[in-house]
Amino acid sequence: MSAEEFREHGHALIDWVANYLEKVESYPIQSRVRPGEIRAKLPEAAPEHPEPFESILRDLDEIILPGITHWQSPGWFAYFPGNASPPAILGELASAGLNVQGMLWSTSPAATELESVVMDWLVGLLGLPPAWKSTGPGGGVIQPSASDSTHTALVVAGTRRLGGPRSPRWSPTPQLRPTPPWRRVLGSRATSTSARWTWTMFTQCRPRPCEPLSPPT
Repeated sequence: MSAEEFREHGHALIDWVANYLEKVESYPIQSRVRPGEIRAKLPEAAPEHPEPFESILRDLDEIILPGITHWQSPGWFAYFPGNASPPAILGELASAGLNVQGMLWSTSPAATELESVVMDWLVGLLGLPPAWKSTGPGGGVIQPSASDSTHTALVVAGTRRLGGPRSPRWSPTPQLRPTPPWRRVLGSRATSTSARWTWTMFTQCRPRPCEPLSPPT
């Protein structure tokens, strides 16, 4: 795809997304397709030759949209909010175009420093103590999903409770770590299962005997 073709098809795709956002409330919120219905409309083997971009847009309308549960709909009240605003969509487009690999500061300094600044903004917006900022002893990072953030928080909490890797109580082998009553996490019945299984993985403790996740009393 040449740069000129990219511009042409990019404009067409932006128009498609804009039209979708304008009429998203007209779609049934939950997909009405049956299991396997989308798969049956797709080729069994990967295409060996490219298709016209117009065909891809047509597939979005005829195959993909019927199988979409519309989290963007104003009538969506299940699970948790998952909305994306038009500015956020454009930001994601710019991010995809730059294709930054941000595992280290040196791999893209702008990615690391921008993330740190935005996380510090969030500290202020949430009214958290200044110590949570990256300019102090704290500092946050963006996690790719709710499950990842739950995993990180619970592992850090367990590590802190044991005194960290420098503590004489700490062992990198879960089976050798002490087993006091601290291995109990309180949560509601609506808590994500990722919390239960993260704690189980971290402590090597089976859910039922050790009850790593219990409803609050």
